[in-house]
Amino acid sequence: AAWMGRLVDRFGERRMLTLSYSVLVFVFLGYAIVEHRPSLYALYCLDNLIFFGGIALTTYAHKIAPPDELKPTLSMGVTMNHVAAVAAPLVGGYVWLFFGYEIIFISGALLAFVSLVVTQWVDPDKQRHIPI
Repeated sequence: AAWMGRLVDRFGERRMLTLSYSVLVFVFLGYAIVEHRPSLYALYCLDNLIFFGGIALTTYAHKIAPPDELKPTLSMGVTMNHVAAVAAPLVGGYVWLFFGYEIIFISGALLAFVSLVVTQWVDPDKQRHIPI
């Protein structure tokens, strides 16, 4: 994780989030349409390598949030992640049951694409580029 943090420091949050969400769109679409098992294994490995997006979100919050609002901001982010972690499997299970697994992953790809678009509003001037 340390080297991924250095990548975020080096290239900036917007670039790393753009890469993370781009890969996530590709991975989710792959999950929806690929049937070749070894390819799915490769997608799963790729999926697990892109957790630097979470690092980039946290470091960007550190840069833009006023110091007195940083803890509440990060706490709310953790809380919302936990709410999603409880609700998503319940809703996703029903969608999977009634509409098939493809819809789940296509929906995930669409959400990742929306995140990719929103990421382009990350202000690069608020980012510090630190050489590795």
